[in-house]
This record gives sequence, C-alpha cells and structure tokens, in this order.
Amino acid sequence: MSDAYLRKVNGEYHILILGKNGEAVDGHKVNVTIKHRICGFKGHFELVTDKKGEIHLGKLEDVVEL
Repeated sequence: MSDAYLRKVNGEYHILILGKNGEAVDGHKVNVTIKHRICGFKGHFELVTDKKGEIHLGKLEDVVEL
C-alpha cells in the first residue's frame, strides 16, 4: 500500500510515492495524463519512481491539467 503526493520544489514539480511507513517506493509505476494550455495536447505517460520514490516532472509550463 502506498500514497502519492505532488510537490513543488524550486519551481519544479515532483510526484512522491511513499509506503505505509513513510518509506520511498522505488520502481512504482504511475500513469500520468497532462493537458497543454495552448495546443490542447493531452498526453498519457507511464512513469516509474526512482530510488527516492520520486518522479521529476519539471516546471510544467502551460500545463493546465495533471
């Protein structure tokens, strides 16, 4: 069992996956959908957490849905 958190650090977004005891979950697959403000592009991605339980998303400029 795990929980997902979205956090913003220094202007960049990260998804953090933590286990029930607060431990980082390495190798966890996360399905992400984004929508771009200008062109309306909707992208679907399967991303995987690193050893820290994080997925680095970057600044997400002009993204209106996540």
